[in-house]
Amino acid sequence: MDKQTFLRRLEEGLRQLPPEEREDILAYHREYFQDAGPEQEAKVIQELGDPDLLARRLLSLSLIHISEPTRPLYISY
Repeated sequence: MDKQTFLRRLEEGLRQLPPEEREDILAYHREYFQDAGPEQEAKVIQELGDPDLLARRLLSLSLIHISEPTRPLYISY
């Protein structure tokens, strides 16, 4: 698998996210690859693991964040 395939699969896995959030995640990963350089592409892919699994993890974290209450809950006794 190469960088483009990895990023494409990651993007496909994140399609449920709002476009802005999806693009932020993809930009982060593009920069990660860029910082590592072309000679380290295979190592980066190995570090990041399966892009489908990564997308599911990121999606679940996003959904957990979205479902958190936006204001504190008060419990009275």
